[in-house]
Amino acid sequence: MKYDESTGTARSEKSKVRFGAADIVIILLLLISVASVVIRSVSDSNVFSRKTDKCRLEFTASEIRYTTYDAIETDTDVYLGDELIGKLSSQPAYSPAVLHTTGDDGAPIDVHYPENTLIDISGIIECDLVSNDGGYVTPDGVHLAPGCTVTLRLRTVDLTVTVTKLAPSGTAK
Repeated sequence: MKYDESTGTARSEKSKVRFGAADIVIILLLLISVASVVIRSVSDSNVFSRKTDKCRLEFTASEIRYTTYDAIETDTDVYLGDELIGKLSSQPAYSPAVLHTTGDDGAPIDVHYPENTLIDISGIIECDLVSNDGGYVTPDGVHLAPGCTVTLRLRTVDLTVTVTKLAPSGTAK
């Protein structure tokens, strides 16, 4: 309250709210932050609400140590990064690794590595993937297709593999 000497009465001051450029910028940033959180939650719920298909992913791993094969366990969980994508459905098959080269005359030559050195393995993973425009992605959005090279983590080993075949194996989940 402020005393007005001219009238001899007390007068209340009304507070005036003033907005400056900094206040407007702060309010806009707050609105943009809220909008981005809403958009992110809506888009994430759409990605995770898509139905998954049971798929059969066939892979090969080339030129791995023969001792690595002994560490691979059937029915073990298979991860792509930190994401569980499925289970190894059966013990992978193996064969001696082959080095493809050319001779002096330019003709192709296949050289097999000696026993107990390097091998090639092929296996099958049963997994749940999201169908996406004729292809498949993991629920986290990693694209998988024949020809893709990815690193799979099993309980005992990490394998860099090439996807050779990817197809639905059953009904939708």
